[in-house]
Amino acid sequence: MGTDKDTVVLGAGLAGRVAAIMLAREGREGPVLESAKGLGGNSPFHPSLHATPVDIDKVAAWTGLDTNRMFTMGNVSETFIGSQVFYQKPMYIVERGDRPTAIDTYLFEEAKRLGVVFEFGQHVNDPKELPRGSIIATGYHPSMYRAFNMPCAKGEGYNLVAENDDPSLEGNVYSWITPYTEDYAYGCVLNGMRYLLLFSRFSMPREALDRFQIDLKETLGWEHDNWGTIRNHPYPWTFKRPKLIVDGYILAGAAGNNIDPMGGFGIHGAILSGVIAARAISNPEKAEEELKKLNKRFTFAALTFESMKHMPAGERFRRVVLTYPELFGPMMYLMGRGIPGYDRNWCTEVITGYYKGRGLGERIADMKKIFTH
Repeated sequence: MGTDKDTVVLGAGLAGRVAAIMLAREGREGPVLESAKGLGGNSPFHPSLHATPVDIDKVAAWTGLDTNRMFTMGNVSETFIGSQVFYQKPMYIVERGDRPTAIDTYLFEEAKRLGVVFEFGQHVNDPKELPRGSIIATGYHPSMYRAFNMPCAKGEGYNLVAENDDPSLEGNVYSWITPYTEDYAYGCVLNGMRYLLLFSRFSMPREALDRFQIDLKETLGWEHDNWGTIRNHPYPWTFKRPKLIVDGYILAGAAGNNIDPMGGFGIHGAILSGVIAARAISNPEKAEEELKKLNKRFTFAALTFESMKHMPAGERFRRVVLTYPELFGPMMYLMGRGIPGYDRNWCTEVITGYYKGRGLGERIADMKKIFTH
């Protein structure tokens, strides 16, 4: 998209830092503009822990970075639906934020080593004031979505960061499927930190936190105060596959909706789309094709999530799916293939089922119990 060595990167999150590193290796000298005053961003989510499917070898190969050490395979993974506990296969855990153990810190140090210039405290209200060919990697930012006409929902939630005083919990991942959010709640323990997030990409009842705190105490025995509140958090919501270049600007990470529509996983897509965004400077046509491949199953996953969202007795239906995933093969296929650039099915990898080995008649009886109690 031109031969100018200066390429502006707007946003110093995962996608922005990765793009800046790739550009610096090519000798491009453009600055990274970030509205936050320093490393860690303005997001209400950080510091945070994220349990996510990730192909660590693919991420390392694409970026040429030693990113493997930033991802820790979880130990215990439990999903709670009411009083029922589902034991899932663990996912990787990665820390975000400005602590030394966060992947953001590692990428920042790598970028600085290559001479990337970060300009913090730079507020850009209209990205189209920047030169065409700039990389927009601003994460979940309402004015950026408006600038590029991307439809958004308004998410809500609560989060909490606390010190972990029980070393035996390190590497554990927990999730809750509840009637008070169309998404889920989750908790992770890593690097001496507990992180909890109750969220919805859409609306959430005001009493949701009170109900979640009861669930939290009943399932894990945890009681925490000092919850943060998340309101009107923009979340892109469209069935159209993400585009790389819009109006001459290159979109990366969450700014370009490189997010799994089903589980909301964004780490994998942020990193890989950051690589592709940098490639778009010299070869936009090829980069656009790469992004299409990265998100080739996006629409199917988005439509599947939307249909599940409107299912009657949604919580009970999700319990049946978790109990007998093998009975929902086509749905599991569509549900689990939406993570950008992740070539495996995360649903079939993670969801193990609850009653393996039970006969068909027993399974039908189990499902009747779920829907009638």
